[in-house]
Amino acid sequence: MMKKNSTSKSMSFVKLSLTMILTVLFSFFSNSIFAHRVISYTPPCVLTGQTVTISTIVTATDVTTWYHWQYRVNVPGAAPGPWIFLDGSPTGLPVNNTINGTVFAVSNANRVSGINDYCYDLIIANATTALNNIELRVLMGAGADPEIVTSPVWNGDDQATTEAKSIQIRVKPAAENCFTSCTDNILVLNPPSSPSTPIEDFYGGFESGALNFAGVNGNGSSITAQTDYTLWTSGFPSSNYYSVVNHADTMIYLATPFAPHTGRDMLVINESSDNTSRFWYKTLVAPTSPTQLYYAGPLTFKVWVSKVNAGPTPEFALYVNGTNNSNVVSNISTVAVTMTTTAGQPGNDAGDWVQYTLSVVVPPNTYKKIEVGLRGNSSTGSSFAVDDICFVAPQAGIVPLTLTALTATYNNGVTNLSWGTEQESNTGYFVVEHSTDGVHFSPLANIMAAGYSNHTLAYKFADNKTKAGQNFYRIKAMDKDGSYQYSNIASVNVKLKGLFVTGVYPSPFSDMINISVSSENNSNATVTLLDYTGKKIASKNAVISKGVTVISLDNLGSLSGGIYMVRVQAGDVTLVQKVVK
Repeated sequence: MMKKNSTSKSMSFVKLSLTMILTVLFSFFSNSIFAHRVISYTPPCVLTGQTVTISTIVTATDVTTWYHWQYRVNVPGAAPGPWIFLDGSPTGLPVNNTINGTVFAVSNANRVSGINDYCYDLIIANATTALNNIELRVLMGAGADPEIVTSPVWNGDDQATTEAKSIQIRVKPAAENCFTSCTDNILVLNPPSSPSTPIEDFYGGFESGALNFAGVNGNGSSITAQTDYTLWTSGFPSSNYYSVVNHADTMIYLATPFAPHTGRDMLVINESSDNTSRFWYKTLVAPTSPTQLYYAGPLTFKVWVSKVNAGPTPEFALYVNGTNNSNVVSNISTVAVTMTTTAGQPGNDAGDWVQYTLSVVVPPNTYKKIEVGLRGNSSTGSSFAVDDICFVAPQAGIVPLTLTALTATYNNGVTNLSWGTEQESNTGYFVVEHSTDGVHFSPLANIMAAGYSNHTLAYKFADNKTKAGQNFYRIKAMDKDGSYQYSNIASVNVKLKGLFVTGVYPSPFSDMINISVSSENNSNATVTLLDYTGKKIASKNAVISKGVTVISLDNLGSLSGGIYMVRVQAGDVTLVQKVVK
């Protein structure tokens, strides 16, 4: 018994000593201003299907520090869910985790660092929208897994600072490819090779403040952007201010938190309640030597916008203004935007990014100065964020060409296009372009221009491959120096009826001819080439599809020159058309 008492007392003393030591250590670390501190997280621009990689900067940790990541669902407007530990492998290998009802392969969720002041990147494969509103944080244990040993454990909240201790994920659709979705964006000075490359000079993405805002109430220039609004430096004032927010850590924002768009920075407009002031605008001035040049052609201005809270519905306007040779400013086009407000729908909640576009064709020889911008258009005091502005400018030059209106008429399977010029000087050629949606055009043919003329000239083109449905056409007039302008857009709505031979080409032919047939139904046909006496030279059986079908007859090089006839027979319909060799 005496031995047991002695042993019991010794063990009690050891337990007490260990408890005191752990208490002192825990008190030391928890009171130390540098104890296991999370400095920041760096989220990527996450697109659907991409890998989410979250880098973490920590201090005051050593090789024995154990890191274990947690997640919780944090839907705006609702109470956050409980923190849940992610399953991980000690070697960092991917482990399947069910997050928000979807299985993801997660790497480095639970492991020992092995390096001072270092935490392995958390990696989640194949991002989907199930990760939207998922908040993540890392817990740190001194030599033990924070899930098993509850003390001492640090999660970065030991400091009374505004530094982020957790990060919230937003997964954008693949179409939301940020700055790369805009070809020829003049706001990208040195485009990176991929969307994941840092973009320090993409000032449409607000990563370069000196380029984004050279000053307030300035006149603009060809290099920098301007604003009418006053910058705030801290807090959120009552109205009419903006701020370029470094948003790498999503939880530092005082409104509803959400992840950034491309890069680290975005523009936040707070409680805007005017209809005139410009939040951001950029001006281009055409060269004046050796002569005054003008902007002409297509202009595109795109802006990504997101709500930041549940306040008044954001309202704003995208605009493009032009200044003529008499320094008179006029509006070329304006797009007024009222963001939708149905909660839970894509693009309607805080943190959902929506791209708005202004597209216009600037008329030639009119505007020597172009200004694009984003301005107020609200009296309700709405707040919103802006990022990834794209500006594709028109060409600068004198376009020595005056186009007359393009017209399009459809008859018997062929669309006939007509346009003209009232004057030409150094004109090269016309590109006939076709579209089925009125937005995305493809070239059909090149028509040579006269080049020089001081009177009206007429041009024509026959499209014998017109598709069923709506067809849009435009003419791109190319100058010999590379400048160009577009005509108006003309359209025809084609409802195919019957069977037509819409073209036989080339004529004259050499070794082969193509026969273009339009039909409202699928059918079988026989195509025959006859000489002027009616003798059959060549024949082919073909399947005619609904719409336009092209059938070729080849090995005709040995035929003598002259007039031949092409006969297309489908059922009780026979069509004949002349062709020349």
